[in-house]
Amino acid sequence: ASINTQAKGVLSTPDAIYAGITLIRVNGQTEPNVILLHPNDWSAIRTLQNAQGNYIWENPAFMGSQTIFGLPVVLSTAVTENTAVILDTFYNNVVMRRGVEIQRSNSHASYFIQGVQAIRADVRAGLACQRVKSICTVTGI
Repeated sequence: ASINTQAKGVLSTPDAIYAGITLIRVNGQTEPNVILLHPNDWSAIRTLQNAQGNYIWENPAFMGSQTIFGLPVVLSTAVTENTAVILDTFYNNVVMRRGVEIQRSNSHASYFIQGVQAIRADVRAGLACQRVKSICTVTGI
């Protein structure tokens, strides 16, 4: 609940992200090292153009780097669309409460007759945050 939040407002999306990076540096006294984005948001950033219609990010003929202001961008549909999450992974770690548990079965409906296997995997994990100000969400992008 106490993490940094930066609204896009009138800023461009890259400028709003940089403002979030600055909030972590100033309020969190740490250096962010990753940006999490929804793929649709990255698509909108990657295709930004100037007034002449030239792509700002990079030539679309090349895959290009997946970075913003030198920080790697990690794409995930688990990130809320129109929101960027910037963080320092040194102070935020995934902790495993229980290992991965894998189950398989052929006892559903006609799976046995058809030779079909159902596979399910479970894991219990959480995010351990040692410094809440090492995270910033940028909203409205």
